[in-house]
This record gives sequence, structure tokens and C-alpha cells, in this order.
Amino acid sequence: MRTTSVLAKSAALVLLTAATIVVAGCPHNNAKGGGQHGFTHYPHNLTHLRCGGHHTPENYAIAVTADQQVLVHPDDTIIFVCQGDSISWFSQDANTLIKINFTDSFADDLLGKGHSKFEKKHETDKQTVREQSGQGGRVYKYSIIVDDGTHAFTLDPHVIPMGK
Repeated sequence: MRTTSVLAKSAALVLLTAATIVVAGCPHNNAKGGGQHGFTHYPHNLTHLRCGGHHTPENYAIAVTADQQVLVHPDDTIIFVCQGDSISWFSQDANTLIKINFTDSFADDLLGKGHSKFEKKHETDKQTVREQSGQGGRVYKYSIIVDDGTHAFTLDPHVIPMGK
């Protein structure tokens, strides 16, 4: 009788510990605005995107690095956004030049006329996603070049606006 009670208590303790670890690691439990650049990182995941209605615009700061990977988070090769959200790209190295060039003929539709090509050291200016006028889900291709002064690395990711 006593062995069963000890086993049951041990099993309950293991289950409680596992549940605590899972819940603590869930990104939904992170404080809004966490991290150095004020965002919870998951712009590449449609599960977390909530456009329309009471959508509060988000700032998606995409971390880049001057190596063959280019994006610190490889999942950021596809970024899902809503109208009013802003996107910027940043490097931990203040001397790294970041060049963004949206390459489609309709590139100005995403961020506005004159905002389809830009560059800056360390962190680009925030670019705000415009209304898509029925074009939600359109894929915007862009090239990103990350140049540390010695080496330049290029990648061709995508941004996909999903609505208001």
C-alpha cells in the first residue's frame, strides 16, 4: 500500500515538473516587449499572427549576422506581417552595413513608394507595412546583403502581408 502511494506521488511530481517546464518555455508567456529590441520573436509563424479587428501593430526587428547564414533566426526567411506592423533589420555589430532591396515590380506596395530599397549601418529604420488593397498573402521577395567591411553575405528571403 505504501509503495503505491510513493509511486503515485512521484509520478504526480514528475508530471507537475514537466508541465512547469513546458509552460515556462512557451512564447505566449513571455512579457510583451521583451528583449533588447522590444518584441517577442515569432514573425515567421502564422499561428501567432492576428491581423484585423483589434490588431496592435508590432515591430519585428530581424536579427542579421555577417556570415553565410545571414539571418540569426533561419525561420525569418519568411516573415508574416499585418498592415501597420513595422519591420527593421539589425546587427549586434555597429559597423555592419545592412542593405535591403525588394526586387518585385510591385515592391512599393509593401512599404510605400521609395521604401523598397534602403541601407544603414547597425540597424535599419523601421519600415511600416501599408494596406494591401486585396493583395494580402502576396509574396514580396527581397535581397539582404550584410557587409562587415571585410566580407559581404547575401540571402533572398520573403515578406508576406496577411491583411489589416
